[in-house]
Amino acid sequence: PDCPYSVMAKSYLVKKDIPYQECNLDQHSHIKENLFKHFGEIGTPLIIVGEEAFVGFDREGLEQALIRLY
Repeated sequence: PDCPYSVMAKSYLVKKDIPYQECNLDQHSHIKENLFKHFGEIGTPLIIVGEEAFVGFDREGLEQALIRLY
């Protein structure tokens, strides 16, 4: 079953028509290692906006990061 926070994040992104790329890090260990080196943590979901990373679903933080990016 999907992580409830991942489901909420995907639903939010679809509702706001925000494009995203999904990657199962369990299937791509090299990507997981690189993300850990760059951001210092890995969790579900890991949402990256520009140079900011969010572990879990932080709607307010995500909205602020999107405003800063655009």
